[in-house]
Amino acid sequence: MNLSIKKLSLIFLLSSLINTASAQINELKFMVRTVYPDELSNVKELIEYIVEGTGYRVYIGRNSPDDAKAILLAKIGFQRKNLLMSKTDALLMAIGNKNTLVIDYDNKLISATRSPNYDF
Repeated sequence: MNLSIKKLSLIFLLSSLINTASAQINELKFMVRTVYPDELSNVKELIEYIVEGTGYRVYIGRNSPDDAKAILLAKIGFQRKNLLMSKTDALLMAIGNKNTLVIDYDNKLISATRSPNYDF
């Protein structure tokens, strides 16, 4: 009987380790302070700075939204300084109110597109 309890304990321990390893942590929910270097010149560089170390990367290549390149290579708009917010909120602030953030969580890709709620 004591041996079966040990086996069950081992099975539960292994299953919890497998579940913990397979659970994905969303690094974009981590908090960041909005203090950015002056050398950043466009939105793409700002996004790369915000997601640095998370494994996410900016994507403006094939199969990205048609207007992504124009949005991401534009000059950085006004950014409020010294705010504490999630990285996702900082990314939304970086691309501007009239744009929509596009995130592929599986492949860790970030892009942007014009929001359909605004007429251009």
